[in-house]
Amino acid sequence: MPEITKDGKLSSRRSVPDAVLRAAGSPRSDFLGYFDYRDETDRTKLICRLTSWTGRDRHVYEAALPFINEVNAVFKAVLPHEFQIQLAEA
Repeated sequence: MPEITKDGKLSSRRSVPDAVLRAAGSPRSDFLGYFDYRDETDRTKLICRLTSWTGRDRHVYEAALPFINEVNAVFKAVLPHEFQIQLAEA
């Protein structure tokens, strides 16, 4: 998620909220899917990679895809405007 600056504006930096990390047991790389971060040599460049958990437990990730696709279809049908916003961000 975008971070919020001290003046209340959205930052270009992204992070996982602390409350989510605490609820998940504070894993730094055990999130499902992909993770992006800034290239250290070119801060304007985002790099996307599989999270550690997804790479290690790919069979679980792939088994969950039909469920994820169903949730996505419901989201698109019920909240089409919000779906389009999220799709554009992704």
